[in-house]
Amino acid sequence: MTDLPPPGYLLLIGGARWGVVCDSIQRPRLLRAEEVRWSRNRQIRPWSHGIVVESLSVLLNIDALLAAIGTNNA
Repeated sequence: MTDLPPPGYLLLIGGARWGVVCDSIQRPRLLRAEEVRWSRNRQIRPWSHGIVVESLSVLLNIDALLAAIGTNNA
């Protein structure tokens, strides 16, 4: 196992009851629909709306993510 550097950020969601560990957080930006490769089968990963093509970042559905980890307190 390799030693990975610790993540830089903890993004709190669900009224700060849950968190997502992130390597980096970019500034907020508006996306156009054509900038996203939209998920076609949300049954496999309901928390993923798609991939932002330019940065290869996942576009999260926070409500579905909270449901997947067993809470609906968004």
